[in-house]
Amino acid sequence: MSQSSLQTIITPRQLSVLLQIEAFQTSHCYSATIGDLADALNLSRTTVFEHIAALCEKKLITKSNGKARSLQLTTKGRQLIAEAR
Repeated sequence: MSQSSLQTIITPRQLSVLLQIEAFQTSHCYSATIGDLADALNLSRTTVFEHIAALCEKKLITKSNGKARSLQLTTKGRQLIAEAR
């Protein structure tokens, strides 16, 4: 995927959220909460929630409703991160 096609799939802020989800999970061995992400990215919980919804819609992450620590990168999400680096 080229840089231009990557930009049409995901916004820079969504990419930041996606990268933070990966970084948190790598360093803590469990998923981040919306609060964890909001604190790490210096964003409001509402903004992070909206970005998570967009990432789920784009099938870059999955989450389980009602569970605080259920964010998981999909294969597509992992590929996008690898291409963005």
